[in-house]
Amino acid sequence: MSEYGLILALTYFKEKNDEYILSELSGILGYTYTQIDKLIDELISMGYVAYIDELIRITPKGITFLIANEMENLSLLDDDFKLIHIRPEDAVNIEEPYVPKDFAKKYDG
Repeated sequence: MSEYGLILALTYFKEKNDEYILSELSGILGYTYTQIDKLIDELISMGYVAYIDELIRITPKGITFLIANEMENLSLLDDDFKLIHIRPEDAVNIEEPYVPKDFAKKYDG
């Protein structure tokens, strides 16, 4: 998994503590449930999270990882992580082929 995914997952577990929902994490990361399972297995094998009282909890090693990557103050409520929705009036019609702007210029010698 990417370091970006690891950092977001650790931030999620740090913020949510024992109120996490794996489907919510899946939606934030855009991962399938299989990918979430692999991510959690990777986090556990790295020692960044652990099962404590039958819940997934971030460990001191996970917190240290966030600090080392200067992400200890990262919050999932930051504007950077808010999903931007597509406005229907700006959406491209899927019935028509999409041609990127200035596409033909690349092939004009």
